Amino acid sequence: MKIDSMLKFLFRSLFGLVLFANIAYGGATLTVNSPTNNLNCDDKLSLFEAFSLAKNSAIIDPLTTGEKNQISGVTWVVSPLPPPCAAFGWLPVDGIGANFADDIVFTNEVGTMFGTIQLGKNDDIDGLKPNGQKVILDGTGLSAPNTGITIETQSGSQVRNLIIRNYPTNGIFAQALSGAKFEGLEISNNGVNGMSIGFDGGSTNKNSRNVTIGGDQPQHRNKIFSNGADGIFIAASPSFDRFPDEGIFILNNLIGTSDGVTDNGNG
Repeated sequence: MKIDSMLKFLFRSLFGLVLFANIAYGGATLTVNSPTNNLNCDDKLSLFEAFSLAKNSAIIDPLTTGEKNQISGVTWVVSPLPPPCAAFGWLPVDGIGANFADDIVFTNEVGTMFGTIQLGKNDDIDGLKPNGQKVILDGTGLSAPNTGITIETQSGSQVRNLIIRNYPTNGIFAQALSGAKFEGLEISNNGVNGMSIGFDGGSTNKNSRNVTIGGDQPQHRNKIFSNGADGIFIAASPSFDRFPDEGIFILNNLIGTSDGVTDNGNG
């Protein structure tokens, strides 16, 4: 079992203090092959089922054999309570869930998906399908305050190669990120911000840190345009968590234009 993020030690001789960062173990790969974003009892793995299992493996009904076969890197047991559509089902007991950095990917069967995503801490999602097309997340018909992707606090998740559009509030919302990356995204026509990244004043009192939006390669570029307020909104606390620098890098993106030429301003 590999360790994706090792313990880091920060020694402050003045106080003799040692701080330990969270450990995220390499987890499962969940391959979504259902065109829906619902909890279904069938032989296909939906996006809702995938991100729910990745966030907390205990909150979902037993899986059918077909759903189980879309997930690798997990230890399974036969469930004592079968799902309603099968003679028996499966429950994960190790390798997936809140303590693991799980990967969500897609087959060519997936196209446009409606609804929202709650991405767990350090779970990654990549919408680039084998055919080279990107999965579309569409918020048409939803009401506020629904956001396309909400990421758990203190997460180092990597969100890649998705088209996120038509949500009533933000395309992506996250607070107190730690090491997250956003690449190859197209975020447009959302009611408020394309991306909203900020300070968590709840349980952590932490700013977002070491976040990269875009990158130095063409495939890393994000296109963020035609959103109701800001393309990228970043907020930090003026009084909490002020040291060290936040280390947020916004690199090589198209913001306010869909192609580098057309005026598709945000706000």
